[in-house]
Amino acid sequence: HTEDAFASAQAALRRAPHSIWVLKAAGDTWRDRDDYAQALRLYERGLALAPDDTMLLRARAKALAMMER
Repeated sequence: HTEDAFASAQAALRRAPHSIWVLKAAGDTWRDRDDYAQALRLYERGLALAPDDTMLLRARAKALAMMER
């Protein structure tokens, strides 16, 4: 299921690269693979579009915390 979610998120990202929902979902799939740096890049792309989005701010904070472990 994880691989299916990853593939779906990557396909969605190609179709809608400026959707904050897609950027969050794609970032989450990278996070689930323990690639916090890639997840962070996607969350930050989303925050560039919607700087006050709490969903993305929370996801970014979690990724940063995991990178500091």
